[in-house]
Amino acid sequence: MTMYKKTGKTRQAGAALVVGLVLLMVLTVLAVSGMGTATTGLALANNNQYFENAFQAAESGVEEALAQPDTRWDLSADGVTLPKRPTDPAYPDGDTVETVVTFQTTGPAIEVDRPSSLDAFEAFHYDAVATGESFRGATSEHTQGFYIIAPKAGVFGGTP
Repeated sequence: MTMYKKTGKTRQAGAALVVGLVLLMVLTVLAVSGMGTATTGLALANNNQYFENAFQAAESGVEEALAQPDTRWDLSADGVTLPKRPTDPAYPDGDTVETVVTFQTTGPAIEVDRPSSLDAFEAFHYDAVATGESFRGATSEHTQGFYIIAPKAGVFGGTP
């Protein structure tokens, strides 16, 4: 009678299936992890863009206030609020900006140590505070101080 030995081939039956399933599971975990990382990166990029939009909206509000140097701003403590407006008229539901210009103080136009015609002028100090908001809710607030130099009351027909 002849005895047959079990070969290595019969002991490994189905091992390829198990190894294949384990490798497939590892690849699936890596793919899901990669998608999570990509999704987080996209959310961060979007948030950065919304903040940048709000930043630019606030900058445009400050520029709007500074572009009106001939305006005699209100000298009261309440200030003047420029109407809230969209930064791009083509997208009224997009990014918005609101600017408040507040009078701070009046002082000499420039400090001089001897009599000069500069004494006939004074500087009105204002603060412009612009709040920009992106359509996704990100906000940015910018404050810019500025002066308007004008003749003193009664000099050259100037009025405060």
